[in-house]
Amino acid sequence: MSDLNRRNFLKLSSLTGAGLVLGFRLPDSAAAAVKDDLTVVNMRRQDAAAFSPNVFLSIDTGGIITVQIPRSELGQGVNTTLAMLIAEELDADWSMVRTEQAPPGSAYGNQVTGGSRTIAESYSGFRMAGATARAMLISAAALTWNVPPDTCTAEQGVVIHTATDQRLTYGELVAAASTLEVPKRTDVTLKAETDFKLIGTRVPSKDAPDMVTGRAIYTSDVRLEGMLVGVVARCPVFGGKVASYDASAALAVEGVQQVVEISSGIAVVAHNTWAALKGRDALVITWDEGKYADLNSETIRQMMMEQAVQTDLDQNADVTQYLEAIYELPYLAHAPMEPLSAAADVRADSGDIWGMTQNRSGAQNAARNAADVPMALHVPLIGGQFGRGHWFENIEDAAEVSRLVAAPVRVIWTREDDMQHDHYRPASVHWVRAGLDASGQPITWEHHIGAQGIDGGGSELLEGAYMPY
Repeated sequence: MSDLNRRNFLKLSSLTGAGLVLGFRLPDSAAAAVKDDLTVVNMRRQDAAAFSPNVFLSIDTGGIITVQIPRSELGQGVNTTLAMLIAEELDADWSMVRTEQAPPGSAYGNQVTGGSRTIAESYSGFRMAGATARAMLISAAALTWNVPPDTCTAEQGVVIHTATDQRLTYGELVAAASTLEVPKRTDVTLKAETDFKLIGTRVPSKDAPDMVTGRAIYTSDVRLEGMLVGVVARCPVFGGKVASYDASAALAVEGVQQVVEISSGIAVVAHNTWAALKGRDALVITWDEGKYADLNSETIRQMMMEQAVQTDLDQNADVTQYLEAIYELPYLAHAPMEPLSAAADVRADSGDIWGMTQNRSGAQNAARNAADVPMALHVPLIGGQFGRGHWFENIEDAAEVSRLVAAPVRVIWTREDDMQHDHYRPASVHWVRAGLDASGQPITWEHHIGAQGIDGGGSELLEGAYMPY
């Protein structure tokens, strides 16, 4: 603890409008090997502008605890679960806990959502965040009462002096606590699992009330002043591009404002979704279908069969009978419940974009490249993704269209758009052969695979590989 006498401490703690903001760097496994400590930032919070992007936990003078969630909420419940980790160690009143989706930033560590890794990778760090805040609040109360910290406890957002039953709420303590030196990680004690009150229990979801009442905001709910709606016509053949187009009929559709060529195709921008879709239907486009113009499902199947089916394998002398089977798996789209969309407002020197993503830094970089200006990324709730959010076509489309039409635009993908231009699980053919001995028992087993993947939203065919097991 810093050298702070009680008189100065009480003067500082009497300041109004202050808040305690704790920023925690949650390193990924690689960074953790280099630095195990948390990077902590204390700041006095006067208003919303004082929030820093490298904070995970803040408490205002009203006792409201705001947890910044660095991973995307796709319906898997991380808004609630990560907040529980902090609230458990903080001994917080759960009803006073709020969550916000954090913006991209290196201070948050790994912000990629996928592989069911969010809780496993955040468990210790988020608990430490809550425990550190609790220790500082207890120290602040102890200084106020001039008693040893170990004579105080915390419970439900209140610090209590056990001997006298004096009490101070977290909201009453944040100004004082923000003047203290943050304790080292080694000086903070996490709870024993037997003392958990929240972790491992059923608590109300932070998102469910808004979801079931229709108040929850998803990307398609974003509305900006003067915002237009865009849809994109993309080449139906993977890897194709625009050769030429005639937009006159599209521009004649009532409500259509502009037609612009972008990297992924031709965008039709209108006052509403219906007009944009009708305008897209009216486009006359000549496509350069590229090198995959003649590729079809049967051709791909034959390529995989040639890779998988083996005809010149040696026979095993102990095998009296071979059983063979061929299994085929098709291309599979992610097909998230919520089709892709993004809303962008690109201005002369900066911009904002709202969109579904599972990789915030990647999405922000994609937006910046498409808009050619710095872009602030905002991630609303997401209706599933199943891996689709690791690509950024929705983000790129919206940023590029907004830049070209000089207006806020929400670009939507229909279900048909996403099914046709997804990044698919590779199609594959599996040739399996089992060798049986004289008694009919299997003694050999072979599994050979032929696979063909489509990458880059259908921009490139990946060569399949012979994969013996």
